[in-house]
Amino acid sequence: MRAVCQGTSTSIDQAALIKVGDLIDKTIDFDQSESQRRTSVKAGIDAQLDELKRQYGGISSLLTEVANQISQRLEAECIAASDACGEFDALLALALGAEKYNWTAPQMTKSKAIHIEDGRHPLLELVVPCFVPNDCRLDDKVLVLTGPNQSGKSVLLKQVAIIVYLAHVGSFVPAGRAEIGITDKMLTRISTQESICRTQSAFAIDLGQVARAMRCATSSSLVLIDEFGKGTNPDDGAGLLAALLDHFAALSPDSPRILVSTHFNELLEGGHLTRPEHLELAHMQVKLDREAQSDDQITYFFKLAQGHCSSSFGGRCAALNGVPSSIVARAEAISCLLDSGEDLSSLRATLSSDEEKQLGLAEVVARRFLHRDFERFAGEEKAGSLTLKGVLSEMLNEVGSVGIGW
Repeated sequence: MRAVCQGTSTSIDQAALIKVGDLIDKTIDFDQSESQRRTSVKAGIDAQLDELKRQYGGISSLLTEVANQISQRLEAECIAASDACGEFDALLALALGAEKYNWTAPQMTKSKAIHIEDGRHPLLELVVPCFVPNDCRLDDKVLVLTGPNQSGKSVLLKQVAIIVYLAHVGSFVPAGRAEIGITDKMLTRISTQESICRTQSAFAIDLGQVARAMRCATSSSLVLIDEFGKGTNPDDGAGLLAALLDHFAALSPDSPRILVSTHFNELLEGGHLTRPEHLELAHMQVKLDREAQSDDQITYFFKLAQGHCSSSFGGRCAALNGVPSSIVARAEAISCLLDSGEDLSSLRATLSSDEEKQLGLAEVVARRFLHRDFERFAGEEKAGSLTLKGVLSEMLNEVGSVGIGW
């Protein structure tokens, strides 16, 4: 390599190389070349080139000016063409997406029913290894959905809304088969969009959404409510949800199509609803293995089934999401006491070894202090030889130096 470099350096005429560099510097306008992103020759180098620049140098700005004049003169036509291109682009995207992701043509009907077979969430199915499709049928009855956290309740609500919306804009839908009744409104209480600009609390926002659904819903509307009532006292939240279900059930057969998810299982078991015959209960299937580790006890099937689920398995879900097992165990113990109506004071926390040691030390100090002869101590204190604070400090130091015990 050294020999090659030496041979190359000796074969180059340095004077000629400097001359070539000077010629390039005198010929090329580097500043203009950089701004125009092309090689630009300085003026005065070539007369013919200068003449061409004079004739055509401003063609770009001229064309821009002409385009602006045309767009002003044909403003309405340009806007219409832009709208048509946008609509064509949207239709093309829907068509390509339907073919790529195996969507089907929905059947639009004048009936009230919404019947979806093998429905899928069009976005979620793209990011999970295996998506479980679900059937869903909505008609005169209020469909109440229960099940553990993370079992797919919210996903089902959203996928029903997306399928109904896509059908109404003329698109194919992510389902094996779909019969969609004409829908005039979709009213939801699914997610609470909080903002520093909004003075309302999260629960107040939820109430506003539900109140609007009650005011505006018709028999052709679709109402989706996800876990309403969780933002306040559990008793108040359950009562509000029960009243909401009774309100919509009383509208049957002119009630909107409504799908509700909830963790207030006690409403469905205690006879608190006045019109249970107008409710249809369903749940998302799970399998519970109590013999397994706490973070592996629940198997989610993400499949809709008839009937309601009596537990939300909050403790198991907490373990599944990394909450320490000691916290989960105590939470489940407290939950059992609350479910059985027992006094929480009967529950005692399990102490760690360090906490037991500290408790033993505190007990030793307390017992020694209580066994102190305070009558003799009063005389010593008057003599100025000892104070109450000094006695306590002496006991703490003594116990700390010898350990726990007498």
